[in-house]
Amino acid sequence: MKKNLVEELKNDIVNEKVSLATALRKAKLLAFELKSDEFRKWVDSELSGYRGDVELPKYRKIHAQNLGTFSGPFGARIENMMLPTYNLPDTIKEFANELVFPEGVKELESLTKPGKTLQRKWPAEAIMLAREHIPISGGYVLVDASQPITNQSVVGILDAVRNRLLDFLLDLQSAFPQVVQSSESLSDIPNEKISKIFNLNVYGNHAVLAAGDNLTQKVRVNVIQNDIETLLQYFRNLNIPEPDLVELNKSIETDGKREDRQFGDKVKEWLGKMLVKASEGTWNISIQTAAAMLTSALQHYYGF
Repeated sequence: MKKNLVEELKNDIVNEKVSLATALRKAKLLAFELKSDEFRKWVDSELSGYRGDVELPKYRKIHAQNLGTFSGPFGARIENMMLPTYNLPDTIKEFANELVFPEGVKELESLTKPGKTLQRKWPAEAIMLAREHIPISGGYVLVDASQPITNQSVVGILDAVRNRLLDFLLDLQSAFPQVVQSSESLSDIPNEKISKIFNLNVYGNHAVLAAGDNLTQKVRVNVIQNDIETLLQYFRNLNIPEPDLVELNKSIETDGKREDRQFGDKVKEWLGKMLVKASEGTWNISIQTAAAMLTSALQHYYGF
């Protein structure tokens, strides 16, 4: 019975047809057999969501991109402009820089339907606090802001849970094969050993390398400072449509030279539009990677 529980759980984890919520319910039975409160509490949090003062694991936090809407004179309006966060007050900077996902896995699984566009809206008080710290020329005022969430980001969190649970089981089996693979009681495994294996695999160093990890070197080779053609060609290689590149060229011309080492308003607006496309799944990359690729290339063009 003990052997079957561990083996069944391993099979469920690697079977994409079995929902993660179903696998975790079986993991709760295993936690009971192991008499591990740590393991059980983690499973409960993954199933029901992280509530109260329960610390959120790092894999449930991702870097956020923020898109703003500005209202200007005579009904003018700018939408989907990428918002800088470096100058925001500390009271909202953490919120703006980090997207957190405390929801239970069942709720997260429901968000992964193809074609579903997600976003997290800024609360009204955050918009009011940020307004004076995100200036834009021409009398424009920040009136709305949101954080786009890609399908890939949510899937990545669910995959992280599966991978950590599988790694825990494999290390447990490797350390105590005579217990896991026999009829002996799982409760015979020392609790301190279980705790060490659990913490290493669930909260330890399981960094996932993003597609843009080697980005800086690639951009440096391909984009030459003040050479618009190398910049446009780099973006063509990323399959950015030609009309968008024409708009970028015009935006760069309109903003002119940048002595303040900041993107101009038109380029910021263009970046926002591109990130919206990334969040809608137009590109087969995460919005974090898309943001890194776009901003890094532009920074090399301007020589920042």
